[in-house]
Amino acid sequence: MNKKMIFTVAASLLVIGSIAVKPAMAYFTDTHTGKGSVAMTMEMGDMKIVPDENVSVMTKKITVKNTGDVPVMARVKVFAGSTHDLIFSSEESLNWSENSDGYYYYNAKLEPTIHSSELVLTIDPKNETSGSFNVIVVEEATRVQPDGSYDWNEKVEYTAEAEVVINDDAEEETTDEGGAN
Repeated sequence: MNKKMIFTVAASLLVIGSIAVKPAMAYFTDTHTGKGSVAMTMEMGDMKIVPDENVSVMTKKITVKNTGDVPVMARVKVFAGSTHDLIFSSEESLNWSENSDGYYYYNAKLEPTIHSSELVLTIDPKNETSGSFNVIVVEEATRVQPDGSYDWNEKVEYTAEAEVVINDDAEEETTDEGGAN
């Protein structure tokens, strides 16, 4: 009788197991097929800024224009060498701020075709009365995301160089060269 009971229990488990396997196999092997396609295009937009720089009476005025088709944030780094200091004029530089990383940040979003306000830097010659030196300006822009955020790791950089000549008569001559890197 004992063998008969074991055989009945084993047969019952086999029947129950085979019934449970079929739905599980159907779940794991089910497939769906679709026909047709949808073309999706993602336009990132063109991100470009154009610098405009003027030097007059030892004052450098810098603006940037967004010539791309997406909103951007802009920042500028200015190099004048070790013989000259650059003094930031916060009163004259509306929406610009000086940061500890050496950049001057434009604190407003630049929409396409819009110019920034002027960044005004006074050039201090450190007792130099004559000679020439270069003022190098590096302008960078980064795309503003739809939520208003931006990331300076995704930047586009532009560099311009202007030679400043200081004459004994306190007249200045400048030449500008620049372009995208």
